[in-house]
Amino acid sequence: MKFIKPGLILFVIAILLAFGLFKLKNYKYTPTSITPTQVEIYGTITCLPHKNKTGPQTMECAFGLKDDAGKFYGLKNMSQQDTMSVKTTGKRVIVAGVLSSDPDSKYDIESSIDVQSIN
Repeated sequence: MKFIKPGLILFVIAILLAFGLFKLKNYKYTPTSITPTQVEIYGTITCLPHKNKTGPQTMECAFGLKDDAGKFYGLKNMSQQDTMSVKTTGKRVIVAGVLSSDPDSKYDIESSIDVQSIN
């Protein structure tokens, strides 16, 4: 019976480790479902900043919320009454709603809030 050389065993182990590290490095976590989170955030109504700050910028103002920590949030599904109440930037409010991810937003936001109330 022949014995396997230790160098060959180490070589095979090194190849397997390299392959495993390559797979781990290129792994992307994609959540299958997002658990809705009920939030109440204090902040100031503001125009949301764009993600892409290079090139031409439009002058529209997408209203959002800037919390006291400096994070920006998009506001979604607002009632007509809520929409009228946020027409002034700089206004301090409490926004209650469900936090949701918004990775495709063109604005530099933490996430979006499906608005239930603005006070």
